[in-house]
Amino acid sequence: MGQDHAALWVLCLISTQNEEAVEGDPCRLGLLTSIEWHPRRESNSHLRIRNPLFYPLNYEGMGLRLSPVRGDAKYECVSSACSVVVWGVRRGLMGAVMFEFNGVSGLQGGAKVDGLARLARKALTQDLTSEDRAQLVGTIVEALASGQGTSRQRLGLSEALARLGDPRLRKPSDDDYWCALGEPYEGVAVGRYPVTNHEYLAWVERGGYRDPSVWTEAGRAWLGACDTPWHVLAEREDAKAFVVPNQPVVGVTWFEASAYARSNGARLLRTDERVWVTRGEARRPYPWGSPFGEGNANTREECLERPCGVGMFLGDRTPEGICDLAGNVAEWSGDEPVVGDERLVHPGCWEQPSMAAWAKALTFVRPEVRRTSLGFRLGKDEV
Repeated sequence: MGQDHAALWVLCLISTQNEEAVEGDPCRLGLLTSIEWHPRRESNSHLRIRNPLFYPLNYEGMGLRLSPVRGDAKYECVSSACSVVVWGVRRGLMGAVMFEFNGVSGLQGGAKVDGLARLARKALTQDLTSEDRAQLVGTIVEALASGQGTSRQRLGLSEALARLGDPRLRKPSDDDYWCALGEPYEGVAVGRYPVTNHEYLAWVERGGYRDPSVWTEAGRAWLGACDTPWHVLAEREDAKAFVVPNQPVVGVTWFEASAYARSNGARLLRTDERVWVTRGEARRPYPWGSPFGEGNANTREECLERPCGVGMFLGDRTPEGICDLAGNVAEWSGDEPVVGDERLVHPGCWEQPSMAAWAKALTFVRPEVRRTSLGFRLGKDEV
């Protein structure tokens, strides 16, 4: 960057001397503001302040005092209307994203969630240091874990986190992917989340569809006659919203789900195991207890109209930390067929009402069926 221009993102604090002169200026509320500094000399510079609502404030020919601290700078400008004090660092030492981050991290609720989502999208186009990226990602994870914002706001933040790199995501080879069950299912472990696009895509890239050893006989017959396996469909434009890395993989047939499980030394969770995980010793109707309430799970009532990042709904998790059992996506089971070749499915998902979220709810689905609301979860017998 040249010496004659620097663009800063800072938190602007205004102490008004003339309320009427700055009436309606969001800067007075401590909102984020864009500062363009055109230095001529330290004692006489042009400072242009523009707030997020594009309400312009122009200060020309003001005195500008620069603190001697290396890197950190304090700019103080005084007018008859108000005094403005801003803190910042030149872009060459810290990116615009991290300037704005310093302000956003102090916000609360939906304002913080929206601000972090905006910063995450900006961060994808800028070179952040590894430390700055880790700080931004960590703050996003904390915000999601706190339940701040509306469901739709958290959905946007979760998608932004997925593109930055969601540190919560694991693969079946990781020990913390699993949660061990106790009596009466001692020796059984279950995936903390439904299988995600992150892990399923990795399996596809490793050649999972080309390894006949992980497919059942019926699965091999189905695959041999299939022109559009999951990874072909996933490349379509209309599939983008459903292939976000930290969202559950959907649109998989029972055959594909079973092959993925077998390739990882696991299996699909059985319905009796799933019911026990959801209900626990307390015999809960939902992971959080009862009643169903509002905002606890990604069901039709939330109106998201799509899957969301795993673990986004804080209510939809057991005390042991097993998530998305009531909603988000329906799940194939590992039970033997009951009616013909139809497989059991727990129907709780984003497109079904709360009735489908009940722990014991079940439906029958043919194994070759694909749905944008249907995924699966792994179980395994520990040795």
